[in-house]
Amino acid sequence: MDKVRENRLRRHAARLGLRLIKSRAQKYQQNNQGGYMIIDPEMKIPTQGVKFELSLDEVEAFLKQHEEELRGGK
Repeated sequence: MDKVRENRLRRHAARLGLRLIKSRAQKYQQNNQGGYMIIDPEMKIPTQGVKFELSLDEVEAFLKQHEEELRGGK
């Protein structure tokens, strides 16, 4: 189920002009915590999760908030 959710969030990020990346680290490290990162592919900089510390719940919350901001909500 997580893979389905991950793919859905990946598509959501793409619609917002962002890219969702999953860590490929085999073990936990200080600068790579094994989660997710959201980047701006145009500028090639992380938007959230610089240390791959985001969970899928955090990714989903960020994307919802970002979408509201783009629509002029907040």
